[in-house]
Amino acid sequence: MSSGGSRTSGAYVTIDIGGTNCRSWIGDEKGTLLRAGSYEEEHGGQPTKLDQYAQAVIGEALKLGPLEGVVVSAAGQVEKDVAEFTNWPGNPCLTVKADPQGPVVQTSKGVWTWGIPAGRVRLVNDLVAAVHGLVGVLGADWRIPDCCPRYSAPSYKTAEDDTLADERLVLIMPGTGLGTAALVRTHDAKGDAIFTAVPSEMQHAQIPAFDAAQASLIERWKADTAAPWLRWEDFVSGKGLETAYRLLGGKEDLDAEGIAQAAQAGYDRPCVESLALFYRCVARYAQLAALAYQPTAGVFIGGDTTRLNAGFIEQRLGNLLWHIQDNPSPPHHRALLNAPIRLVVDERIDLNLHGGLWLAVH
Repeated sequence: MSSGGSRTSGAYVTIDIGGTNCRSWIGDEKGTLLRAGSYEEEHGGQPTKLDQYAQAVIGEALKLGPLEGVVVSAAGQVEKDVAEFTNWPGNPCLTVKADPQGPVVQTSKGVWTWGIPAGRVRLVNDLVAAVHGLVGVLGADWRIPDCCPRYSAPSYKTAEDDTLADERLVLIMPGTGLGTAALVRTHDAKGDAIFTAVPSEMQHAQIPAFDAAQASLIERWKADTAAPWLRWEDFVSGKGLETAYRLLGGKEDLDAEGIAQAAQAGYDRPCVESLALFYRCVARYAQLAALAYQPTAGVFIGGDTTRLNAGFIEQRLGNLLWHIQDNPSPPHHRALLNAPIRLVVDERIDLNLHGGLWLAVH
């Protein structure tokens, strides 16, 4: 849970730890970006490189002023001060421990001291950071900017009316895997906004068959992978896109990125069909999220993969909206017709870093 209040002047840092690269932002007490950095060298399972990078980032921040807040985001489960890196070989754990000389960041492969003042660092799950990134983009009053256009027309009041006391939004991040988190905005007695992130594991639920064609594909997929049943993330992931391409007749040796690029170029039928299936599943999953969370402020679909495939998505927007809104229950169908659907595809927006910096300041 986080509130809208901020700390004193100084430097604030967020470091997002991925499977193959790290990114960082340094900002001031207003959340203004002062420095951005990254290194994309393969570091999975090589904590020494991450240690060196983090120390360099912290050193750069200290040149700008006293270090007031640091947020480290990572994929995987975060319990208090321990994060498990599910996207690193061996799933090592990272632990932040209090120390008079500053926190010790400990992994199963070594101990790092980053020179961060005690009490100024916290670990968060990357989806928690990303959903708070929408606060960084929208602002505490949740006014929707032009970079998050609406693709359906609600008939009820939403955050744009600036009249709701309690509001909800949900963020879906399809890409290498599938992530979902909701964010609830309430207010305290003083009227200050309080934001509560609600991460979800819906992607691990069993995916249903939408029609006879997909039912047949699911049976072939299960036989091909020896899986007793398939999850949403089996379809909406990089590995899932590659499996779909092969089962739909793909002959080339393409990875997920190559399939998506060929699909956008439109010259390979199995590539087009597999990426279309990927986003059809995203749309059906968005329907499930909309019904589960009742997000009055909208369903936001973002991430690097969404941005890179924005042209393909927008070409098929009508079909995708149909899959989001199609439901045999009249009350559910009406609610889905009213659900604001928004794509976060502006290249200036990095939700993980926007959110990490916002959390560091607040």
